[in-house]
Formats: sequence, C-alpha cells, structure tokens
Amino acid sequence: MIDVRGATAVAIADGVRAGKWLARDVAEQYLDRIARLDGALGCYLLVDAEGARRRADAVDAARKAGRDPGALAGVPLGFKDIFCTRGIETTCASKVLRGFVPPYESTVTARLGAAGVEHEVHSGVSVYFRDPDGARIELIADPLGEMYGHQVL
Repeated sequence: MIDVRGATAVAIADGVRAGKWLARDVAEQYLDRIARLDGALGCYLLVDAEGARRRADAVDAARKAGRDPGALAGVPLGFKDIFCTRGIETTCASKVLRGFVPPYESTVTARLGAAGVEHEVHSGVSVYFRDPDGARIELIADPLGEMYGHQVL
C-alpha cells in the first residue's frame, strides 16, 4: 500500500501503471485525508468523491485490460475553481456563479483527464477588491490553506 503523504505524482503514476498500486486505493487515501483535514483547512470548495472513484476505477480497468491508462494514471489532482468541468459546479468562488454547471470541459481538465488524472476537488480562488478610489487592492477572501493546503494534505 502506498503512503500518499510523501509520494510524488511520478511515483504514483509509475506505481499505478506498473500494477503496484490500484488507482482506487490512491484516490481513497486522498479522499480520506480531505475528509479528515479540510474542515479545519478549508482548502476545497467542492469534492467530487464519486467522480474520483469512477475515474480511478476506469484507470484500474484500463490497466487490467492491458490498455495504457495514461501517463498520469491514478494521480489525484485538485483544480482551481476557474476551470470548467462538465457536469460539476464551477463558480470561480463567486456567489454570482453559484449553480453554474458547465455543459463542456475546459481544455486543461480534458487533457489531464485523458492522461489518467483523477480530478477530485475544486480548490478555492482568491477574491480581490479595489477600493472606490482605485488606490489599493485588498484580499478579502482566501480559503484557509488555499495556497499551502495541497502540501498539508
């Protein structure tokens, strides 16, 4: 069993592609850590646990059938909530976009998905405010850990 805490993306992909680890096991470890730690860290706006499991199972099935599961097979990855992901609410951390579920996939997420990446989460987006005189920009919202949470998890 892999210990995901110190594993690099290359180590995970190599291990999954070689059959040393199941992509589903890797996904479950990440999902478990997110469930345990994200309440305090606030890194993620949305966690697509079922989608991550489905994609991990597809990677495992491809490898078992002798097909190439992709260069990044089994690598869990969280995307900034600025990349449209078909069927998953994408808000750019804005109340204005709440409820927007794109009917299309962004180029970034489509290409990474084709390479075997397991898209699990949408991470926060910093929101900035310009005061009325335009003199300064202040950070008014930044989910705790957004910049560093991926290193903690």
